[in-house]
Amino acid sequence: MTVERWVERMPLAAVLERPDLAIKVAYALIFLRREHRLRPVLDFLRAHLDSGDLTRTTNPRVALSMAAVLEDNIPAAVRLIDPLSLQDQKAGGFAAFEIGAATNVLSYRDLAVGDFEGARKRLASARTSNDRAGATFSGAYTLALSGACLIYQGQLRDAIERFKKEMREESAHMDGSFASAALASCHIWASYEANNLDAVEAIYARYHDNIAEAVIPDFIALAHIAMARTFDARGRADKALAVLDDFERIGHDCGWTRLIGIADWERVRRALVAGDLTRAGAIAANTTTTSTNLHPDGWMSIAEGLEGESLGRIRLAVHTLDSAVAGGRIGRELQRHPQRIYFQIKLHLLDALLRQKEGMHNAAHRSLRRAVQLAQPGRYIRCFLDEGEGVVRLLREAYQKIFGGVGGDDGDQATHQAFLEELLAASGLDLTRATARAPKAAAHPLSDREKEMLRYLAGGVSNREMAQRLFVSENTIKFHLKNIYAKLCVANRLQAINAARQLGLVP
Repeated sequence: MTVERWVERMPLAAVLERPDLAIKVAYALIFLRREHRLRPVLDFLRAHLDSGDLTRTTNPRVALSMAAVLEDNIPAAVRLIDPLSLQDQKAGGFAAFEIGAATNVLSYRDLAVGDFEGARKRLASARTSNDRAGATFSGAYTLALSGACLIYQGQLRDAIERFKKEMREESAHMDGSFASAALASCHIWASYEANNLDAVEAIYARYHDNIAEAVIPDFIALAHIAMARTFDARGRADKALAVLDDFERIGHDCGWTRLIGIADWERVRRALVAGDLTRAGAIAANTTTTSTNLHPDGWMSIAEGLEGESLGRIRLAVHTLDSAVAGGRIGRELQRHPQRIYFQIKLHLLDALLRQKEGMHNAAHRSLRRAVQLAQPGRYIRCFLDEGEGVVRLLREAYQKIFGGVGGDDGDQATHQAFLEELLAASGLDLTRATARAPKAAAHPLSDREKEMLRYLAGGVSNREMAQRLFVSENTIKFHLKNIYAKLCVANRLQAINAARQLGLVP
């Protein structure tokens, strides 16, 4: 903003006589989104595209690539940077900043095509350049991209610890600056997936203004979608809609049609989860496509893993039971993105929903089990709950099989009992402390007779009447009830009924 004020007092010709000054002015106007003032400067830089030297900060390619990022055209930004040599690790000052920023763009390309190891190596190089330059802006983007790589690879907990550490260390430099937007946005996304909704609200409230002015649309999308879903999870639908409206307005103000499309598909998801298929179909029919310039050769933008056209169209086909479309899309996406664990979890969950709606019970639980296996190491929570009651019902069934000692196709779910309990608790199911652990239940499953007695209990049948129906004595009923209480880890009839209902053993 200081540079902008200086430039307003200078003739444009005086700026353009000095290529290194024109480049620095271009950066300032890019970060501030001053497109009208930026245009003549960019025209000058384009006319001198292949002149100058990067280490003397007179080569305009990196600045022009940042302008392409502002236009939400990462492929164009990559094409501008590809001819440059970014290996001069001795460069300092502004040249080191440009090298770090350019390496970030190439890292985004690696992430978009699923080359996570390539992205890791580039980001390590970018961090060296950022440190040499003392560049908090490009440094924060490097840290954000590094965390995004971890989230996509199934390492959510590692990503959260990295974000916490880096935000503590960088907060003195980043507070109130554009540098905070990228790192804070990805921290919000990770915290949401881990179901740490208090952290989501706190970080969003602190960095909201910086995030809304961020340069890269993906970070804006991650923060706003995660915040809207947090409000929905807490029963504040009006606030969720306000966040989505703000997000969509940013897309319109900046001409970012991809952001408008992401907002549309989030509205479709909300309508589907609420059971309003008519509204969901109407929104989808009028949505702005998100498959624009960020999808050459199988690219996937960072934000699309959270929400976007690919997931949106699959979800719509699942809920409308268009099995051919849904199944075909899920199969293709699973093959296209084998390394994207986070995206694979979502695809398996949608496949589980599809099979559930088709009445294919075993297939539904196979897909659910695969999602659980992928999500458990990183403790991904919200991606399960974001798909609505259908997935929660499958989770309850899976847990009931463990509790009831049912083997067969889903027998190995017992190894995921703690994670299933975490998911069910996050869904609002009130598992009591004892029932949640239930060490005896897994070792001593309920017999068919005991399950029958639980149903009588839930129906209000007395011990005497139960004895008459089962043709046994009341003492025998009391003996069986004592065993049932022990297996359920409860002390009385009411607790037994509550535990059985929570576990789905009785209606």
